[in-house]
Amino acid sequence: MCRRLIYLVSFVLVLALAGNAFTADDPSLVIYYSFDDVRSIIADESGKGHDGTVQGNVTAELDGKHGGAAKFASGRYLDLAGSNFPA
Repeated sequence: MCRRLIYLVSFVLVLALAGNAFTADDPSLVIYYSFDDVRSIIADESGKGHDGTVQGNVTAELDGKHGGAAKFASGRYLDLAGSNFPA
């Protein structure tokens, strides 16, 4: 009984870690921003070069769901230059 519980817990932990895995090699991935580092330009971490420009007051927060996060003030946004994205 104890061995089954250990296997089950191990399996759940592996699935949880795999669910958080990120790969920039995924050809279907168009854009990815982690928002771990908030500057005037946010780098696209997908490798496709779709960097975003911060418009307005956006601050870095340390207590995001998976580490750092960006806090956008009301009415502020990330300009993505949507006309440059493939259809």
